[in-house]
Amino acid sequence: MPAAFTQPSTTCAACNRFIGINLECPYCGIESTHRAILRGLQISAFTLSIAGLVILFTLSVVSPTPKISISKISPLMNHGRVTLAGTIIDTPWLNGPGTAAQSITFDLAYPGGQLQIIAPKGPARMMLSQDGLPAAQQFVEVTGKLYFSAGRTTRLYLDSSPALIRESAIQ
Repeated sequence: MPAAFTQPSTTCAACNRFIGINLECPYCGIESTHRAILRGLQISAFTLSIAGLVILFTLSVVSPTPKISISKISPLMNHGRVTLAGTIIDTPWLNGPGTAAQSITFDLAYPGGQLQIIAPKGPARMMLSQDGLPAAQQFVEVTGKLYFSAGRTTRLYLDSSPALIRESAIQ
């Protein structure tokens, strides 16, 4: 037999047949004792990846949303979750009738910038049923996800009603 086939890691210890990289012999079904290191590496890699996912999830839930200035927003923050504070420029636009609104849109001004805020269907309806429509020239703090697109204004999408905090709650 060639030297490659006689190495203990490529042959079955029981039937002495070639098993290659298999963890068990395809002929007699016995596990290869020489592949224990490989099996240990597989188990430790799987365990490490699960632990990493648990740590990332925990940190994403526990970490507070960063509060930033509108002037510091950059396209690198696309899909990032942030908290902004500013003044509503004009009366918010309600898309749909009353509490059945499909969305609420308003522009937020801050020294050094302006940003369009959109509350989609769920958050808009919660906002209307709990606090009502925010007023023009009202100072608010909003939390949501930033979206950048070519040729359009930067937008922040609210994902829940508590994402909008009005002036009285801030001071």
